[in-house]
Amino acid sequence: MKNLHFENSVSYVRGQNQATETPLPLIPPIKIINELKYELSRKSSKGFQDPYIKIELINVVAQNRVDPFESTTRGYTLTNVGLGSNLLIGKQTAHIFIKVANIFNVSYYNHLSRLKEISVHGTGRNISIGVFVPIGLK
Repeated sequence: MKNLHFENSVSYVRGQNQATETPLPLIPPIKIINELKYELSRKSSKGFQDPYIKIELINVVAQNRVDPFESTTRGYTLTNVGLGSNLLIGKQTAHIFIKVANIFNVSYYNHLSRLKEISVHGTGRNISIGVFVPIGLK
């Protein structure tokens, strides 16, 4: 299935004060991002080229290894969905997309946010509509 793409990434940071052997402050938790993208027919339809749909899962592991002066945070999973296409406008090709982030409106605290200490949650459901238009100089 050449139209199906699977991409994933993992980020991990570990920091420690060598003198006291305690964790450094504000170290992000382990984050795993998985994206499944399906590209529809490559045929052009009314100016639309290379349309796609995708789903993305963001898994953030609980951060329990913290500096003595910061609080721990629970892990969470966010689900994002989107679709997009290139759009031929004259001789230029623009990219348009619609994305819904945190589609299930999961309540979470971003470990690196200073606002978590006053109980301000991370961003809830968010709908984005975008158009990227290349600007070229000749």
